Amino acid sequence: MKIQPIPSGSIEGLCTQISKDALDDARRIFAQARDEIRKITEEGAKESEAMCRRIEESAQKEVKSCRQKIMGAVNLEVRRTILGAREEVFGQIMAAVKAKAADYRRSGEYPQYLKTKIIEGLLVLQADCVEILGGSIEKSILNDDFLAGIEQEFKEKHGLGVTLEFKTRMDWNEMGFILRSRDGRLLFDNTFSAHLARHYEEIRSTVLKELYGKSL
Repeated sequence: MKIQPIPSGSIEGLCTQISKDALDDARRIFAQARDEIRKITEEGAKESEAMCRRIEESAQKEVKSCRQKIMGAVNLEVRRTILGAREEVFGQIMAAVKAKAADYRRSGEYPQYLKTKIIEGLLVLQADCVEILGGSIEKSILNDDFLAGIEQEFKEKHGLGVTLEFKTRMDWNEMGFILRSRDGRLLFDNTFSAHLARHYEEIRSTVLKELYGKSL
């Protein structure tokens, strides 16, 4: 078999065609790669943008939450400060009231006050023998003659007999007294501190309304 030689022009043409086909394939592959890269880049940009938005929204929510917490803490602290200041003022007023009560205990009106309140307490107790507990100032006023006068007035006005006996309490340092039946079963507390305790909330509410227009 005899092999026919290939014309040189045909070889050159074939090389040229192969080179052209190879270049076209390379260009097509590059174009496809470029499109893929652009697509990936765009998708990445969109995902990145969406992620940024999510981060921003989360940050805004966190800022809002922090702001609300801060404002809540500030408002609470302001309220505590105001309440503390009002309570301090109320405490000063009550201290002044107690000082007035101490002055009244040494005034000339105090004996009549004791007499009136003792008779009121006797009506509550309805006991035959009653002890009066008080301090040294009360003892100086409620001597035997004074107590006898109370017994007589109580019998004349209310038709009830009673025997009174004063018992000194060395630790006593406030206005008022305590009535106690001799058997200890009945008690009538007419001390200043007892009056304050019974009416504390009412007094507090009234004072704060007068000062600030509302109670706490």
